[in-house]
Amino acid sequence: SAMAMDPVRAWLACLGMSGLYVVSLYLLPARIKAKPRDDPGHIMARTAAVASVAAASLAWVIYTMSGTCGTSSALAMMGFRWATLGQAVGIPLGVISSLYAGPIAVLFSMALVLRTRHPVWLRATTYRLSYVDRPTPLSTSGALWESIAYTLGSESSHVHFRNLVVGPLFEELVFRACMIPMLIFAGVRERTILFLAPLVFCTAHAHHILEKAPRIGVARALQETAGQQIYTYIFGVLSGFIFMRTGHLSAPIIWHVICNFLQLPDPSFHAPEGQYLSPLYPSRWVLSLVYCLGIGAFFWSMAHWTTESAYGPFDSRFPCREGTSAAASASS
Repeated sequence: SAMAMDPVRAWLACLGMSGLYVVSLYLLPARIKAKPRDDPGHIMARTAAVASVAAASLAWVIYTMSGTCGTSSALAMMGFRWATLGQAVGIPLGVISSLYAGPIAVLFSMALVLRTRHPVWLRATTYRLSYVDRPTPLSTSGALWESIAYTLGSESSHVHFRNLVVGPLFEELVFRACMIPMLIFAGVRERTILFLAPLVFCTAHAHHILEKAPRIGVARALQETAGQQIYTYIFGVLSGFIFMRTGHLSAPIIWHVICNFLQLPDPSFHAPEGQYLSPLYPSRWVLSLVYCLGIGAFFWSMAHWTTESAYGPFDSRFPCREGTSAAASASS
């Protein structure tokens, strides 16, 4: 039978899953690790590694909880459920999009510019960006795609696959769908999980300093990693909040994809010339206002979009605790 689970064991299990997630990347063959991080072969090997860890973590958590809860209740606690799926996808998508109202406005504004003008890098003493009139205006859809392509960057489809599919799917599976239900099952308080579990998420990203130090030096690597850790922690808190409020794995995955796609805001529309977004300089204050309104709308709605009337009481989403019977969990 599955071992008894208490808070200490649950936290150790979370650290263990996080450690396995990272170690799996360092156990790849030397010929794979020697390739650049964005090499298609390296990306697919890392995908296989983290997919294996995610599968093992899922299996272990299901096994641990199913003896008490039953397999179906364990899966439901991990976010695999049909009830309120529409609300779990639609409402978070709308509210999360409000956080990115500014970048989305910039995306569409640049599409209008790109319909008639084309960005060209000119070489003088340094590379400098200028714009020339297009002989034939682009269609609106073509211009929007060009704007999206800039947002995505010039990386290959394999890099987009890693950033928009592999990362969101497997990180949310391990760090939300496995860890949070395990902690709830062990009796850890909701608020404690919300603010401490993201620290485990941060440990899985701390190893980036080892990759950066040889290239940019230890001091610069520490500085960049510290900044990334702050962002990762805030992201982890919000992602955990979304998961616990909706009870659906789909909601934090959508949140993760949107964040990875739109990334951190690009304020270069405040530069009058020389930047890709410089054509938006005349509209800089309007766009800045959209940024502020979007951020305000996001935090205001965080308290309203995931009410119990939309998703049911917390105990109905996460009914199972160590020491309760499967029958009691199913009936609660």
